[in-house]
Amino acid sequence: MKIKSQFMLYGVFIVLIPMLVSTFVATSLVLNQNEKDARERIGESTKRITRELQSIEAQYSDKGQKFAKTDNIVMYTNVLYKYHSYLTADGYTTIQKAMEVELSKLRIGLNVDVIEVFDADDNILARNSSTTSTDNTNPYPQIKISHRHVLNHVKQDTIEYLLQDGQFILKSSSIISKRGRTLGYLVLTRYLNSNFLKEVSIANGTDVAFFMNKRFLDGTVKKFTIQQIQIYHPIQLKIGHNPYRFIFSPIYQKRPVIFYVAVGTSSLGTMQKIAQTRNILIGVALFAILLALIFAYFWSGKTVAPLLRLVSAVKAIGQGDLGHKIQVESANEIGLLAAEFNKMTISLKDSHGQLEAANRNLFDMKEYISNIVDSMTMSIVVIDKEYRITVINLEFEKTIGKHRNEVIGSLVGEIIELSGENQSLQDHLQVVMASSETKILTKIYCRVGRENMISNLRLSPLLEGEKELVGAVIIVEDISARVNLEEELALSQRLAAIGKLAAGLAHEINNPLGIILNYIEICQMDEKDEKVKNYLAKITSETERIAEIIRQLLEFSRQSETKFKAVDLIEIIDDTIDLIEYKLRKEGIQLRRHYFPDVATVVADKSRLKQVFLNIILNALQAMQQGGSLTITLDESEDGQEFILSFTDSGKGIARQNLDKVFDPFFSTKEIGEGTGLGLSVSYGIIQEHGGSIEVVSKEGRGSTFTIRLKKISTLEEGEIDV
Repeated sequence: MKIKSQFMLYGVFIVLIPMLVSTFVATSLVLNQNEKDARERIGESTKRITRELQSIEAQYSDKGQKFAKTDNIVMYTNVLYKYHSYLTADGYTTIQKAMEVELSKLRIGLNVDVIEVFDADDNILARNSSTTSTDNTNPYPQIKISHRHVLNHVKQDTIEYLLQDGQFILKSSSIISKRGRTLGYLVLTRYLNSNFLKEVSIANGTDVAFFMNKRFLDGTVKKFTIQQIQIYHPIQLKIGHNPYRFIFSPIYQKRPVIFYVAVGTSSLGTMQKIAQTRNILIGVALFAILLALIFAYFWSGKTVAPLLRLVSAVKAIGQGDLGHKIQVESANEIGLLAAEFNKMTISLKDSHGQLEAANRNLFDMKEYISNIVDSMTMSIVVIDKEYRITVINLEFEKTIGKHRNEVIGSLVGEIIELSGENQSLQDHLQVVMASSETKILTKIYCRVGRENMISNLRLSPLLEGEKELVGAVIIVEDISARVNLEEELALSQRLAAIGKLAAGLAHEINNPLGIILNYIEICQMDEKDEKVKNYLAKITSETERIAEIIRQLLEFSRQSETKFKAVDLIEIIDDTIDLIEYKLRKEGIQLRRHYFPDVATVVADKSRLKQVFLNIILNALQAMQQGGSLTITLDESEDGQEFILSFTDSGKGIARQNLDKVFDPFFSTKEIGEGTGLGLSVSYGIIQEHGGSIEVVSKEGRGSTFTIRLKKISTLEEGEIDV
């Protein structure tokens, strides 16, 4: 078998070696001839294109100078420049249109893209373009437009190449003058863009490109870069997958800028000729190989069939059949190859099973971890090093009210914004990533999505492996409810402590006050001196004021008996307003009442609720000393379990720093002697005693709103209710 294989191999070499030699010789001849033809064609094309550009330059310069001296152009320019202030808008437009007609004739005759006339102050007077209309020209010369004349008051006729607004252009400027005085400029512009280059390329049978220094401007080939320009010498380079040969020639120089025209050809034609030669040689080789195959056919039964079975087995394994085996019983090289191949498939099948098991475990672990993260009651956000969100859990979705697909990829600072902090969240994250240490921010006021909340933030670096930083993990714990509960608990504890103190003080002071008042009354009865009587009256007044404070302290400490019964809130509100309605009208306060339920039944002590409502209305009245409006609104909660009563005034409002203190005992912003600071504290205690809540919202200069919530009952019942 080995001898036969060697014999077949020698036969193939005898056929292939002459074919390779002949292919190499033919290819070398074709390449040499093609290179010679290409150099000659590029050289001739370069000369023709250079001459064509020089011809265009000369034509534009000559025609532009002649046209700039024509009577019509000089006359129109003189009138629009020197006498425009004497023209009406219609007259100005008429002359301008006439000039545009003249420009149109010249543009068509010269095959120029844009022709313009500017006055001596660089204001455009007329313009004609092959692509744009003249409707946008400036109707009045005193208004300068953005298209400024790039020559900036040249003193002579010029022609130059420019890169203007990203386009390579040839611009010719000719002075328009009268009696030696410059009136303006006639500017001809030709865009040396892809359209121009296509015309030149078709005419010369080569590819053309323009360069500014080493920068590609435009061309009939794809944009390419060049490290060094050697003028008049062929440069070989690749554009895409095609080889090219270019010759660079300078066409305009104005230091430090040099404009070049690059003319070149692709070697594609050469490749096609080589392909033709190769096809001929391949045909000869195929014939020779056919003879060799006929010769080898006699041994194919023992050699090719096992190889085909091997190929079939490879295909079966590639389609996933890892249990496929090759049945080859021969003991030659192919038999050994088949045996090793069968061993490989068995090993591959085992490895594939292990890989599938590992993938299943990995998927199950990923799902398990994802379920744990989504089950957490705290929000979790994962970001990359660019501070963009990559992962969020279900709790964070609920908090911001958006699906994770809408959030992933956003900057974390756009979703979580810290309030009242000198540093932004991104600043804190930058410190965490730089130090690779966890940072905890407690009781932070922030905005998460559209929700304002108080949160604890835990910022931790996210590491891949042991050292590589890939981002950070943010855990957001919403503690708004807990902080509010702690504040309410602290207020309740303060009120309870002060209430106990007030109760003790009130009982200790009430008895001496009663004795003092009795003795003062006796002194007033026996005293004859009017002056002394006045003093005693003042003492009586101040002592009674002390007694009133003691009474309020007793109310605050809840020592008085409270009688609960089913009452109508509307009736209590109206009774309270009757007590003070005259004072409201006197002070110029406009009262509005909005009762949405017809009957509002609650279990309460009528007199104590009157006290609460009266305290709130009196505070509103004192806040509107210059007049205003008081709106009382009664409505039901959404679940129908509570009545919501609000008192809204248009007074001066409460300072932000005082909002947390308004229900504290003895806190008052009034002048000394105008209030005790117990009114709202007592009201708070009464509402708490009724199982309700009271809160205030206020802005300085815009008024305040006190809101009371009380549980409702279905029917109005008579008699006292033991609570």
